[in-house]
Amino acid sequence: MPLALAVVPAWLTPEVRRALDACPRVAILQHGWSHADHAAPGQKKIELGGARDLPRILDDLARGKERLANELGVGHHAVLVPPWNRISTKVAAALPGLGFGGLSTFGAHDAGIEGLVQHNATIDPIAWHKDRSFADTENLARMVREQLAGRADRPIGLLTHHLDMDEAAFRSCETVLEALRRHENTRWPTSRELFARPNRAPMS
Repeated sequence: MPLALAVVPAWLTPEVRRALDACPRVAILQHGWSHADHAAPGQKKIELGGARDLPRILDDLARGKERLANELGVGHHAVLVPPWNRISTKVAAALPGLGFGGLSTFGAHDAGIEGLVQHNATIDPIAWHKDRSFADTENLARMVREQLAGRADRPIGLLTHHLDMDEAAFRSCETVLEALRRHENTRWPTSRELFARPNRAPMS
C-alpha cells in the first residue's frame, strides 16, 4: 500500500531526515511551511491565507519546497497539503508558478486551477460538532461505501487525525483499510500517479 507523508518543512530535523531516508518508498508532500496560524480575528485556523500578506506566504512556500527537495531528494513530490486543509484562493492560484503540480485539501471542491491536479480527502471520521468521537469500524465502513457509491470514477481520501486517535480508532482504520486492500476492484495509486497531469508522465 503506497504511503505519502505531509511534512512541515520548518520542522525538518536531522532525526526526521534520517527516519525518512530509511523509508525510500514513502513519498514526501509539503505541509505548508511552519504550521503557524495566521488567521484574522473570527477566522478558523489557517496558515496559507488569513491576515498574512500574499508575498510572504508565497516566499515561505517556495523556501519550504526548496528545503524538502534539497534535503529529501527524489522522495519529495511537488504537492501541497495545507495545514488545517485551508488555503486562500489567491495562494492556490499562485501554486503552479511556484512549481507545485498538486494540491490536496478536504471535500469535493476542486479549485480548477490550470496546471494543478487536485485530489482531496473526502472522509472525516471525527464528529467534531458532536462529541468529537472517532467513527467505529461499522460507521467508518459505511462512510467509505457511501463515498464509493457516489465517486466511482474518482479517488476517495480518508483523514486520519493521528494526534486525536486512540487505539480503538487505529484499529477501526486498520480493519477497514485491510478489507479495501483485499478487494479485487480497489486500486492504490502512488502519489506520483495520483497527481500526474493527464497525458503526462508521473510527476517528479
